Amino acid sequence: MNKITFSYTLPVGMSPKDIERVVPELEYALGGHVEITNVGKRVDINLYKGRLLSNIKYEVPDLTGYELGAPIGYSLDKLEIIDMGKDNHTYMLAAGPQGMGKSTLLNGIINTLLKTYTKDDVQLYLIDLKLGVEFDVYKDSPLTADTCFDPQDGKLWTILDDLDFEIRDRMKKFRVAKVKKISEYRKKGNKLPYMLLIIDEYYELKLMEKEIEKKLLQILMIGRAAGLRCIISSCRPVSDILSPSVKALMVDRICFKVADHVNSEVVLDMPGAEKLPNIKGRCLWLSGANLTEIQIMNYV
Repeated sequence: MNKITFSYTLPVGMSPKDIERVVPELEYALGGHVEITNVGKRVDINLYKGRLLSNIKYEVPDLTGYELGAPIGYSLDKLEIIDMGKDNHTYMLAAGPQGMGKSTLLNGIINTLLKTYTKDDVQLYLIDLKLGVEFDVYKDSPLTADTCFDPQDGKLWTILDDLDFEIRDRMKKFRVAKVKKISEYRKKGNKLPYMLLIIDEYYELKLMEKEIEKKLLQILMIGRAAGLRCIISSCRPVSDILSPSVKALMVDRICFKVADHVNSEVVLDMPGAEKLPNIKGRCLWLSGANLTEIQIMNYV
């Protein structure tokens, strides 16, 4: 894929969003796909001469050098992989209508972890309140520490309480070892796995008592340094479900095609996802200030 980058320093009074508003006009004029990245007042306009594929077969990527690698999908020039072991990729939100690719994304990430890491590297806490439709197949995996598939069985409270206890216990260990976070503790040769909490369909959790969400927010706010990582998916990208308190913690946000700019702004804080082509697995990924169009790998 041919890539050409045009770099500009924005004049006083202009923001990167002013450039983002005219991306369709830029693509038409330049004859390719345009992505905007920026650092401060410097804006890079990346022009790709080509198009994203609409159907990409899933393959387990090489995660050599990643502390806890999770594949997102293909951009125009590469497979995008985030390192959830790093402080800037700790929590992820994936939102969009049913059937657009959220479960495909989650299954691809879980399958990659199962084939790459051991229980000394990461332990999975899987919440699927639709009676385990998506995650039941992973319940006996050596990486799976606990699961909750039924909103009536009380397991959700147990998982959140266990994570809360483990986070606080780890912080005591860190204090003794004179470190501040899990990466420093592991570098000293201690075997301490990351704890990855994956919630498939956040809407179902929101239907439960309000104290559940408060408990979840509590452990998310204190758990990052202790090695807690989290991925939340929701088929309802509306403000009643994805509250500002939840969104503020999600450093990576993925939005599949939605009905209108309001839904896009709920997830990404900007319009754009409503303009995506109606292709399963096509999404926008916001990480920091960078917005990238992605095609999720077709995990079966």
